[in-house]
Amino acid sequence: MNSIRFRPARDEECPALSDMMLRSKAHWDYDADFIEACRTDLTITPDWLRENAGFVAERENTVVGFFGISTEGETAHVEHFFVERDAIGHGVGKVMWTEYLRQARLRKARRIEIEAEPHAEAFYRHMGAVTIGQCPSTVFAGRMLPLMEVTLTPLV
Repeated sequence: MNSIRFRPARDEECPALSDMMLRSKAHWDYDADFIEACRTDLTITPDWLRENAGFVAERENTVVGFFGISTEGETAHVEHFFVERDAIGHGVGKVMWTEYLRQARLRKARRIEIEAEPHAEAFYRHMGAVTIGQCPSTVFAGRMLPLMEVTLTPLV
């Protein structure tokens, strides 16, 4: 997995990254209507990239993941965290999480907040997050998502 490299996302990649996130979401066997309903929330635009930090994970010049990070005070927010569908279960997420933590610390974050995909709650828990409550889905009224957090130790 050390062959995974990270770089900032580029404007021209926005459509491909958005499609990759939808494919990744579909990994959880959601039906086509559910995935389509998520399209707006899972669309990356150049404007989004200007307002947030987006990072592409590549292995052998192929995109295998994407994550976004924003900060508010000392809290970093996981805006997106998606592994290419064919790469799920092969350790890519763990490598991406390590880079996410590095990026959060570089931004002086002391806490990470995650509004998690319910199927990804176990992944985040395995990465050290704890569930602190629930938050409403921005896509489906009445659907609640796990709200999770990680407390960071500062870089030395």
